[in-house]
Amino acid sequence: MSREKPSETRLLHIVLFFLPYNWRYRGYYSLFLFSSVVGVVAGGIIVPLYLKEFIDTIATAPSVTPVLMSALYTLLLMVGVWSLVRVLCFAASDYCISNFGPKAIRDIENDCFKTIHELPLAFFVKTQVGSIVAKIKRFSQGYNLLDMHIATGLFRTAVQLVATVIVVAYFSLTLSLVFIGWGILYLLVILGAVRWKMRLDVAKVRADSAATGFLADGITNFLTVKMFARFQSEYAHFQKITQKVADATKRSWYGSTIINASQALMIACVSVSMLYLTLRLWQVGSITVGTIVLAQTYILIIGAQFLQAGEQLKAVYRAAADCMEMMDIIQLQPEVTDPAHPATPEMTQGTIAFKSVSFGHHEDQSVFQKFSLHIPGGQKVGIVGHSGAGKSTLVALLLRFMDVQEGAVTIDGQDIRSITQDALRSHISYVPQEPLLFHRSIRENIAYGIADATEEDIIHAAKQAHAHEFIEQMLCGYDTIVGERGIRLSGGERQRIAIARAMLKDAPILILDEATSSLDSVSEKYIQDAFDRLAVNRTTIVVAHRLSTLQKMNRIIVLDGGTIAEDGRHAQLLKKDGIYAELWHHQSDGFLGE
Repeated sequence: MSREKPSETRLLHIVLFFLPYNWRYRGYYSLFLFSSVVGVVAGGIIVPLYLKEFIDTIATAPSVTPVLMSALYTLLLMVGVWSLVRVLCFAASDYCISNFGPKAIRDIENDCFKTIHELPLAFFVKTQVGSIVAKIKRFSQGYNLLDMHIATGLFRTAVQLVATVIVVAYFSLTLSLVFIGWGILYLLVILGAVRWKMRLDVAKVRADSAATGFLADGITNFLTVKMFARFQSEYAHFQKITQKVADATKRSWYGSTIINASQALMIACVSVSMLYLTLRLWQVGSITVGTIVLAQTYILIIGAQFLQAGEQLKAVYRAAADCMEMMDIIQLQPEVTDPAHPATPEMTQGTIAFKSVSFGHHEDQSVFQKFSLHIPGGQKVGIVGHSGAGKSTLVALLLRFMDVQEGAVTIDGQDIRSITQDALRSHISYVPQEPLLFHRSIRENIAYGIADATEEDIIHAAKQAHAHEFIEQMLCGYDTIVGERGIRLSGGERQRIAIARAMLKDAPILILDEATSSLDSVSEKYIQDAFDRLAVNRTTIVVAHRLSTLQKMNRIIVLDGGTIAEDGRHAQLLKKDGIYAELWHHQSDGFLGE
């Protein structure tokens, strides 16, 4: 994450980030600003001026005459008209913000979704899913609070203060200077106070993110909690985390109490001081009774608005604190990007080549160093090796989840960095070790890679993966919702759905990363037969611990420390009596342990 910046810098950065979202709907946004200004001037400036004239007319009238009453009724009518203008303008401004606000929130959440999916794999490895979701929701809600309090609150207060100073200066420069001095002092004190409180809000937000992440993690792994009888331990840990949230929240609320009391005291002091000053000015004949009423009316209006402004400033800084974590994420640069001018994919044969590839997760930790591997199109290759040998990294580099640091990975002679990531992955079917299923129907999960797949295509793929049998036995069949991460299915059933999805995709390159590890021996036999049919005329890479699945491979690559230690067919490697033979003899029922 980025180094902490001063509060004002962070706040300005966040506001400027959100501004283009409002400007997308500039028609409503411009009308909102205009109606807000007119509403403030009408209700907060013009109406008090008519009240001043009303009081002065009564105070200076020698007697009650029809002409006097007509003038007073006219003034009352104008007060009513301008009050109505104020109401209509504020209603119009609220209508405008109700139109562009939800659309902007929608755009922000859409962009956050896109940004998250562009982040490097390492980000998701070290970040809890629950905390990511919490940060995105707080980010969009933060925009809502910032927009509401800055636009509808602070903006109107600023217009009111400037207009008041100008009008009061016309009647009394002394009163105007008092308004200016008080306004500056008030803002300096409140800004300092809310800046101090922002640190408390940031601590609260971070504690809340940790609690949300832990909560989501516990719910996702609730079966593990039950199986190991660890609820009391998890509950105790969660209580400690929520206590930190409660403590941080208490400190934040105490800060609000101190600021509220300070605001009320300052406004009370200036109200009494202004009343005393206007009384003295009236005593020496510098102002009229109407001007006293005007000044006090403005004090009441601005005092109320400044109280609101204090609350709004606190809300603005609190919203900024809510947004800071997501802003840090947005500033992360994707490690893998598409070229500015991508080439057209030319993948017909599926020939894969790693050319002098160097890669390491850290500067002092190299996985591959000048690594080279050539896989002819249509060849079936098994990849084996101890944990940490580089098997998963090899697959990740081929899929461009990460980019090589030196050298190149090519398919049919085309550098995979020259085409878009979507174009590359559309030519590869991938079945991971852990089945990745959505909380959707079985049909949607199988057809995920092919938007226009027919019912016949889906059923055919399911039959090839030997999933059709158990699907048909379910009450809703292919419309069965599998639950989050496929929790309603067994491990083998989840794996077969994932395999069916890869079969339906029908890509020229097939990657099976421990794809049969969750299957029983009977299902594995059926799936192996299906793989044999699927692998015809396709480049197939199988990463496996269960070495019995590799016996029919054209070639087996044994990785050791990021290098190719052995290369050959199953029988050849056994005769060499090397690493592969050692792994084979140490496995149990064809399964290689870690």
